[in-house]
Order: sequence, then structure tokens, then C-alpha cells
Amino acid sequence: MNSAVHASDQEDCTLNPKQIEFALSLIDKVKNEYELAADPATLTVKDLNRLIAYNKFKNKGILVNLVKKGVLRRKGKF
Repeated sequence: MNSAVHASDQEDCTLNPKQIEFALSLIDKVKNEYELAADPATLTVKDLNRLIAYNKFKNKGILVNLVKKGVLRRKGKF
């Protein structure tokens, strides 16, 4: 199996309970502007990696991509 295909499959996997808890703690850090728009059980490894990257680099574009994907939504806009 091609390693790029394998990596893509791995990133689309759902999270285990501990990873979900960590993802929710990262989302809690941006709770003044954003809130979770999807069911926590549907979060993927790719979503978690994006949340980690945002907390590391503070790049607002990462949050915009999560909003476009439907993982987050801006507070006050429905």
C-alpha cells in the first residue's frame, strides 16, 4: 500500500475517548470566539492535528478551515 494513501486513511480515523477529551480541551481555549458545531464522536485525527497546529502557531486560517469543514462555528452566527 502506498504510504501517502495509508497516511490519508489514518487521518480520517475517528478519535478514541482520550483524544476526544484533548480535542475538546483545545476547542475550550477558543470558546470566546468559536464553539463545536459537530458531534465530538465524528472528529477525526486530521481535525485534532489542526487544533494542535492552531494552538501551536495561532494561525487563524486553521480555525477558518475547521469552520468550513463544519467542525467549528463562530459564536453568534448560526
